[in-house]
Amino acid sequence: EEKAAGVLADIQARYPGRARWIEHLKDNLREHEAVYTMWGRPRKFPGYRNYPSWEQEAVLREAFATSISGTAADIVKTVMVEAQKQGLNSLWNQVHDDLCYLEPGYLDSEGNPHGPIVEAKAALLKAVSLVQPLDGVELTVDVRIGVHWK
Repeated sequence: EEKAAGVLADIQARYPGRARWIEHLKDNLREHEAVYTMWGRPRKFPGYRNYPSWEQEAVLREAFATSISGTAADIVKTVMVEAQKQGLNSLWNQVHDDLCYLEPGYLDSEGNPHGPIVEAKAALLKAVSLVQPLDGVELTVDVRIGVHWK
């Protein structure tokens, strides 16, 4: 219990805005019975004001996770739309923040990619560069090319 309190104190010291953000979530729950992703997509909790206190605490934990994971989902979906606008239409699979596109191409004897897959990588990198979740926050992306997916 003492160790957990120390970890929490460390988090609060490192991220002073966290407490304000949690208060903001609580205010939204009380006022609107909803929380929102950074881009304004709501998740509603109808009847929240009438929940018993223990259930309100559970909803607060869920709201906290929703605002983070929901924002991540908004970002990934926006990247997918931007990639399609860049001509990348071969989305094969998406799991959380991993996108897998299938494009023709090959790797030469030195492992360098050739063919349409090179343009696909450039299109995906451009799509990510066009998505700006917050001023001053740059998204990082790891784009890999392989001959098979495992």
